[in-house]
Amino acid sequence: EGIWNTFWFEHEADRSWRVLRRLVYGLLCLFYVSRLPDLFFLYGETGMFPRSAVQELFTAEQLALRFSLLNLSVSHYWLVFLYTVFLGTLAALAAGFQVRWLSILAWVLQLSFVHRAVYTVYGFDKVMCVLLASLALAGAGQGPLWARSLGMRFIQVQIMILYAYSGLEK
Repeated sequence: EGIWNTFWFEHEADRSWRVLRRLVYGLLCLFYVSRLPDLFFLYGETGMFPRSAVQELFTAEQLALRFSLLNLSVSHYWLVFLYTVFLGTLAALAAGFQVRWLSILAWVLQLSFVHRAVYTVYGFDKVMCVLLASLALAGAGQGPLWARSLGMRFIQVQIMILYAYSGLEK
């Protein structure tokens, strides 16, 4: 019981944040490494869904809310650059390097890839977006105490909702 309470309820404890950060960013890094062979097919302009096809699915108001750095250029070089930056950011975060600022960058890049690959998005992508937003708010465990507490509460509520929704679906 002591370890459980320390992990979930003592927000000033760096150990719980380090474990959470390594798990989340490491898992997301592995996920995106697994998508590397299909990079151009999933996200490229010559792939499964070019930007024009994605834009036809949404109204102008919806597209305004679906910001993606991938929409700034159709170049394969831009896609490879952003993907490399994303993988590097996730690896640096898992290692604990510059977590306060890189956690925000990781969240923006995650949203960019999710907003670009409309038909390949599933529950994992959506859960990670919310989890990365909570980690960015908390400075990935190195922000002010109020932000760490609020971020941890958001993560706890997200896990509670996931379990409740999964249970109700069954």
